[in-house]
Amino acid sequence: MNIPAPLKLAVQALIDRIPPENQMEIMEMSEHDFTVESHFGLGGLLRNEWNLWNETNDLTRWFAEMGIDDADDRSAIICTVFYRTIMAQNIALRELLENYRDFLEGEK
Repeated sequence: MNIPAPLKLAVQALIDRIPPENQMEIMEMSEHDFTVESHFGLGGLLRNEWNLWNETNDLTRWFAEMGIDDADDRSAIICTVFYRTIMAQNIALRELLENYRDFLEGEK
């Protein structure tokens, strides 16, 4: 699955916004550590500044179409894709989305 334009723009906005020295610090972390540590800091900023709670823009509408309705999950996915991008890793977006949807199904 190719990265859709709204998500690609979101990740590029983070790359542009986060200074290179901070990106280097992130690159020294594991993906798990980064996503856990970013939940309240960067994740909270994304949820609030980008209004991830509602389907009011292309990014949040895309997430809704993918079955990802929770702002916490949306910000975690953005952070994960950002991390994998700066690490030059395979994004594996389809699998990432499936993991979140499977988890949510298990919660019901």
